[in-house]
Amino acid sequence: MTTTPPLAPAISVAIPMYNVEKYIGALLESLLAQTFQDFEVVVVDNGSTDNSPAILESYIPKFGGRLKTFRIEINSGSPSPAYNKAVALSRGKYVYVMDSDDLIVKNALEILYNYAEKSNADVVNMARGYLFFSDSEKPFPANENVRLVNWSPLNSPTAMFEPDNIDVRIQNICKGLMGRTAWQKFVRRDLLMENNITFPEKTRIANDTTWAVQVFCCAKKILTIPEPVYIYREIASSISHKKKTPEENIPNTMKAMIIILNFMENFFDSQKFFQENPQYCWALLNYLENACFSDLIFQTSNIPPEDKFFNILEKEFEKNFGTYGAVIAYLCTASQFSRERLKKTSRRTFELENKLKQLQGG
Repeated sequence: MTTTPPLAPAISVAIPMYNVEKYIGALLESLLAQTFQDFEVVVVDNGSTDNSPAILESYIPKFGGRLKTFRIEINSGSPSPAYNKAVALSRGKYVYVMDSDDLIVKNALEILYNYAEKSNADVVNMARGYLFFSDSEKPFPANENVRLVNWSPLNSPTAMFEPDNIDVRIQNICKGLMGRTAWQKFVRRDLLMENNITFPEKTRIANDTTWAVQVFCCAKKILTIPEPVYIYREIASSISHKKKTPEENIPNTMKAMIIILNFMENFFDSQKFFQENPQYCWALLNYLENACFSDLIFQTSNIPPEDKFFNILEKEFEKNFGTYGAVIAYLCTASQFSRERLKKTSRRTFELENKLKQLQGG
């Protein structure tokens, strides 16, 4: 006797989870409330040590067989294994990756699915969303704590396709015009499987950005939409906890950069376009390096002066590149501080231009 396998859902919502006992229930409630119901939820617990797994288990009956769970026993320090496992277990035509402490509006999946189907897009990219400033006592947002934010530029009140020309698209990626996070992207699952698009493991820095670059480079049709459907939770109490000393953060950032460089080299080798156009490999690696440095600045209590910055980098790179470590450290130091000087110069120029306009107007 043969049994008919269950039909694959239209959407798989893929969620990595780690120690979010205060918030995972709110996320699952926002999924239960969706106006579009042809979806499954795949949650991969990344070795949680709090009550998150028990809360997750209590929601299984509420989803009527649409909630699948998997547990990674030991957390490696990177969210990527849980991201990759959740996507691999997904069966939907489309995959939507969410963070486990965020929310979506009640018609989010309906909006995303309809856009993807009507436009035949590989990726529906969200230009706007909601930012929710939260504390541990408020799993759901209060109106006064939510604001609308632009995640990537959109000069149209209606949806618009990104350029088909891959050259132009890569330029837009490098200019930061297309968004860095995974949860901004509603993606056709076949695109991920056919191109072996995954999150880089063994690092927690620039994971989303590296995944997004692969998605944008491989997609044939990308539709950017103006509707805000995602509610990103910024936990106020955790911001200060992210700040660490340069001695702690700089080596971690350098390790992440090495991992991402090797990861992207394999990606470039698998794509004919990049084999024939190595200049774009350089442009994207420069963009990812900048993303790593941005995370470093945000998470570090005080960036040291150039000489100390160089010394910390040199020690880290010598472990991996021997005598070439000093050269690479010098290039990274020069790159970082040149960017900082350029930002200050740009800000000063902008201020002077505004003053000049005011004087001319007066």
